[in-house]
Parts: sequence; C-alpha cells; structure tokens
Amino acid sequence: GAQDPDPNVAWYESFFEEKSQKPLEETLKILTAGLNQAKSSGDAQSKAQSLKALALTHLTRTSDYEVAMDLLIQCLAIEDSLDLQEQRIFTYLAMANVFEEVGNFNKSEQLLEQALTFNAITKNPYVEVLILNELGQIKASMSKMLEAFKDYESVLKYKDLIKNPKAEAKALFNIAQIYSTQGIYNRALQTHRRALFIRRAINDKSKEALSLNEIGELYRRMKNDGRALANHRLALKIRKSLDDKKGISESYNNIGIIYYQQKRYNEAIQNLTAGLQAALESQTLVQQQKSYDYLSLCHKELDEYDLALMKREQFVVVTDFIQNQTNDQRLLES
Repeated sequence: GAQDPDPNVAWYESFFEEKSQKPLEETLKILTAGLNQAKSSGDAQSKAQSLKALALTHLTRTSDYEVAMDLLIQCLAIEDSLDLQEQRIFTYLAMANVFEEVGNFNKSEQLLEQALTFNAITKNPYVEVLILNELGQIKASMSKMLEAFKDYESVLKYKDLIKNPKAEAKALFNIAQIYSTQGIYNRALQTHRRALFIRRAINDKSKEALSLNEIGELYRRMKNDGRALANHRLALKIRKSLDDKKGISESYNNIGIIYYQQKRYNEAIQNLTAGLQAALESQTLVQQQKSYDYLSLCHKELDEYDLALMKREQFVVVTDFIQNQTNDQRLLES
C-alpha cells in the first residue's frame, strides 16, 4: 500500500513548493523567534533545525545565497558535533542547492555524492530518491546526460517499493527534458505525458501546470502551434487559479512568443504585456527580460520605433542586472 513519504523529506520539500506561503516577513520573524528560543534553552538539535529552516527560506524566497550558506555551515557544525547522520543529509542537500543556484555544479555534485554516502548508512529509500533526482538534474546541467539518465532510472526502480508518485513524476519529467534537449521530441512527449498523468492523478496542480508548459514548448519546437497554444493556455488557467505570478508570467510570455512567430503582433503584444505585468509583480527577472525582448521585436515589426527602442533599453537594463547578480554570486565560489 501507499506509505506516507518520510516526514523529513516532506519537510525539506515543502520549502520548494510553489504554494501560497505566509508572507516572507512573517515567516522570517517566526523562524528567528524559534531559533532564539532554541538558543536560550540550549537545545542544540532544535537550534540546528531552526538554522536549516531559515537557510532554506533564504535559499528559496530571498535568494540571499550567502546568508543561506552561512546558516547551513553553522547548522552542519552542530550536526557534526552531535553526529546527527540523517539530519546532516538534508544540510548537504540544501548546500548543494545553494551551489546549484550560483552555477557551481561541480561543488553541488560533490555535496550530493556526500549525501548519498551518508544515506548508504541509514538506507532510507525516500531520501535516496530525493538525492538521486537532484543529482540527475545537476548532471544534466553539466551535460553528463548519460549519468543523469542513470540517476533518474534508479529513481524509477524504487517506484514499487516506496509508492512516491511525486518523485516518480519528477524523474519522468526530468527524463523527458533530456530527450527534449537531445531533440528526441516524440520520446520527450510520451514521457512528459506519463508525468502529467501522475500529477493529475495526485492533484498536484502547480506541477501539472509545469508539465503542460513543457509540453506546450515541445509542440512549439515541433512546429505544431495549435497544440502548443492549447497546452500553454491550460497551464495559464491553472496558474491563475493558484495565483502563481511567476508561472503566469511564463505562460503569457510563451503564448506571446508563438503569436510573434506567427506574425500576429498585436496579439503577441497583448500577451507579452500581461506576462511583463506578472513578472514585475513576482520580481521574476528572466521573464521580464523575455517580455521586453519580444515586445521590442513586435513594436519594431509594426514600425513603432520609439516603443521598440524603449523596450530594448528596458531589456538591456534587466540583462545587465541579471549579469551583475551572476557576478555577485560567483564571489561565493571563491
């Protein structure tokens, strides 16, 4: 029968869910209070857990990677001194995530391998699956496609043992992404559909929208605009119902780009403007960059040169900002 996933895994993954969370200020206040409480009572294990919760919040919500790493280092020192095997695994996972965010995949890979080594002692299959999915993603980012593939295949081997449909869907989704980058579109499509089927079955709405988005992009690459638009619109509908601004910006932009490619410039502008609005509200720089880029191209096609130039300038500003952020993050690697 279906067991509940490991509570530690569920706790860790909750930080990465795109669900409606408490306002950031409030979350940080609550976690800081918890940390101070643990410090004053001298409960080292609670202190470590509080440090980790704060670190994960900074990793996933403030993107302050230096603060996140600093907190994780403090946390690991406590876990090492108390020999908290299982807890340590999640600290390594979190650290690997920080390095992934700043683009240091080698370091990320090392930390995940370390986490696997620790888990070999406790042999927790839920934790194993979590690590393998992460490791596959890192290896794919490093273009080690065959190794990534092996990690995802290992995840799927566990599916009958642990009945963790979320992890199974994630592995299938990631395998589909590999097929996609390799241009094997039909296999990619089949595999994405399997992931989508599972996500619908367990009613995982935000991940369902993610799958639909990728299927939409696949159809766009396969020059099937009708199906591409249908999938993107479905993803958009779900993301609106979840009030997922980041996702909404991505969906509107993807729809706008298809219209641009079809030379339907006014419809493109309408969608790209809605995409930009959501991207600004969610402070999603990559989508802002995309909106400005394509808006500039659309206005140029319509001979609206002043508008085209204005959007191009905004595109340059955002691009510079992203570049500077990347440079700042590189400092972490030294």
